[in-house]
This record gives sequence, C-alpha cells and structure tokens, in this order.
Amino acid sequence: MLVIGAQGRCGQGARDALAAAGLGATCWDLAETRELDKAALLDHDVLINTVLVHEPVPPFVTHVDLDSPRRLSLICDVSCDVTSDCNTLPIYQRVTSWPEPVVRLRGGAQPLDLIAIDNLPSLLPEEASIAFSAQLTPLLARLDDPADPVWQRAAGEFQLAQQNRTADV
Repeated sequence: MLVIGAQGRCGQGARDALAAAGLGATCWDLAETRELDKAALLDHDVLINTVLVHEPVPPFVTHVDLDSPRRLSLICDVSCDVTSDCNTLPIYQRVTSWPEPVVRLRGGAQPLDLIAIDNLPSLLPEEASIAFSAQLTPLLARLDDPADPVWQRAAGEFQLAQQNRTADV
C-alpha cells in the first residue's frame, strides 16, 4: 500500500487506519512526488491519494499508466480534485458515493477499481476534531482582543450576514 500525502492530516489518518488494521504502508510526501517514480507507484497494490495541491503538478497516474503493466489494483482518492486543474489523478470524471463507493476503471486481466468519495475524511471524526481544535484554540485565546484581525474579519462577516438576513425579510 502506498499513501501519497502521508504527512498531512488525511495522510496521517490513512496511515492510522491502516495501522489499526495491521497493515503497513509506503509513505510518500513532497520529496517523493517531486521526482515521481511511476514504476514504484504502479508496483503497489493500493494507492491512497491524500495530497493537497494548490498549483498544477504532473499527474501521479494517467490513462497511459493504467494501460501499462502494473500491480496497482485499487486507488482511493481522498483528495477528489476531479474537476480541478490541480487533479493529480486525471483518470476518472466523477466521484463515487456512499451507496456506490467503488467504480471499476479497468477490467480484464489487470482490473483497477476506484474509491473517490468526496467526504471520506469524515470517517475520521476524532482526528478531524483534534485538528480543528488545534487550529481554533489559539484564536479563542485572542477573542477578547478587539484589534485582532481574525476576530475583526469574523465580526464583519457576521454583521454582513445579519444585514443580508434583515434585507431578505
């Protein structure tokens, strides 16, 4: 198994889930994807993509790769950037869903399945809560500072929402 974006929140969650299941993983992050070793990527059974990309990068897997000899049989795309210019897996056109979580991308002698549920990180509520709390706690400590830019912006957004609500009535 290969986790790309392994040092991020979702990557850590994927690693923790695999560890809880008694499974090990190869963990790649920025350093390993800058000079992507496609052969090594395709030699894994499972790819879990958890990267957060802000600018287009070369794709991790392409249609040409899928038509090449490979061991890869399952891709779990947690990032789900399917409509973005920053999509690192331009091999599918739509996300999957909880009622239909898996779609087959390739059949035959080398089948390949895809899981691309766009709210998959919600399966890790504890990790999400811890991460959100870690980001929010320092801000809460500054709540009583009227000059704090974060709280000034929040107050402005709240006032705007209140004005819009009043205008709609």
